[in-house]
Amino acid sequence: MYAKHDNRIQFEVTTPQSSWKDTALVLLALVYSGNPAPGRVIPEEPQLALLALFFFLLLIQRSRRPFSLVFVVVGTIFAGILLAQCIDFSFYPFVTMAGFFVRLFIGYALIRLVNNFPLTFVRAMVVLALLSFAFYIPYILLSMVGISVEGIIWRVAELLGTASISRRPLFLHTFLRDFTPRNSGMFWEPGAFQGYLILALIFLAFVKHDTPRKQYVRSLQILCAGVLTTLSTTGYIALALIPLLHYDWRTQNRNQTLFRILVGVYLVLPLLIGSTFYAYKTLPFLGEKIDSQLETLDRREGRWYRGRMGSLVFDWEYIQQRPLTGWGLHSSTRYALHPFMESSEGMGNGMSDFTAKLGVLGFLTWIVAVYQAFRRLSGGNRRASALVCGILLLVLQGECFLGYPIFIGLAFVGPVPALRSRRGTSIIRSRSKLIPSAAKPHVYES
Repeated sequence: MYAKHDNRIQFEVTTPQSSWKDTALVLLALVYSGNPAPGRVIPEEPQLALLALFFFLLLIQRSRRPFSLVFVVVGTIFAGILLAQCIDFSFYPFVTMAGFFVRLFIGYALIRLVNNFPLTFVRAMVVLALLSFAFYIPYILLSMVGISVEGIIWRVAELLGTASISRRPLFLHTFLRDFTPRNSGMFWEPGAFQGYLILALIFLAFVKHDTPRKQYVRSLQILCAGVLTTLSTTGYIALALIPLLHYDWRTQNRNQTLFRILVGVYLVLPLLIGSTFYAYKTLPFLGEKIDSQLETLDRREGRWYRGRMGSLVFDWEYIQQRPLTGWGLHSSTRYALHPFMESSEGMGNGMSDFTAKLGVLGFLTWIVAVYQAFRRLSGGNRRASALVCGILLLVLQGECFLGYPIFIGLAFVGPVPALRSRRGTSIIRSRSKLIPSAAKPHVYES
């Protein structure tokens, strides 16, 4: 791969920089990807329609071809699935279907509009993590010294018109009804916050070599601290897999790699298993929570179908009966086998919920598009792309993220920056397993 003679050309990575305007766009999209407050004040659908129109105007202003081939293909498959459902059920929920495509377009347009989306998303989530600490830390400290602020939070939420039975959204931060010591950030619950933090940690691994080390380490620390404050079972499990993405396997020679494998097998792995078992037995949001959900599921008590595992079992009945195209997005068909669920806000398992709605074909369309997107982003690294998909599947077990623009839009993540010749203007694609550093140009044969 590398030249062994003088006939060679040097190429360097030209990485687009992230601006604060781009960060503002991502933050705006994040507000409509999980912040419950705006929808409490004004109906959410008109707001999403206006956001989609705003993004469309920006897109046609910057590009003569606003719709990429990937978007057309993915959108056409989803449209075909929804059309088949309409014919099967003789039911045409145009408003519900329009809402789905509005969210799909917002996710797509955001990634097209933002310069260096992975880096910008990391920056946006670092901002949100720091903002969450500004609410979370004082609340915890005041609670520790016996000062209660729950009444004040409730009155402020009522004043803003955002209070609900289960949440106290304050636009910038969301407190839960039971005021547990868990950090929700501005999202609907801690499990949602951890999902976006994990996604930021995934993107951080892909921009690691294009980010100053001090900034990379600081971002890594802030995002990991954010995940830890959520006390989320899914988040903790996903966080344990993140180092596999961040470790630079190419920098080690064969002996070093072998040594690290042996250390991992005989030292790290036993410690990891032991610490996991200890955490399962001692931390209430791990062991007690899992045991409680399993017991509730086994006995079919109460709202057993609302838990992560319970909703998987619940959705499996739907998936078995209509595996290919699913039951649709509208609650009257989605919960046709259980009409009492029609007023439900959503199930606990995002993967099975999406599959029940759009079938195996719909879910495979999204996950295959995501795999291909991260292959482009990683310069063709299949293992890294497969690992990302595995982490995302794990994260989806906790929340219905695919009902929001950011996650559904991951299918449209763009490729790595191009390599530009120092001797000419030709551009080639990187075949590197990881994104190489712009500060250290690689040398390729001409």
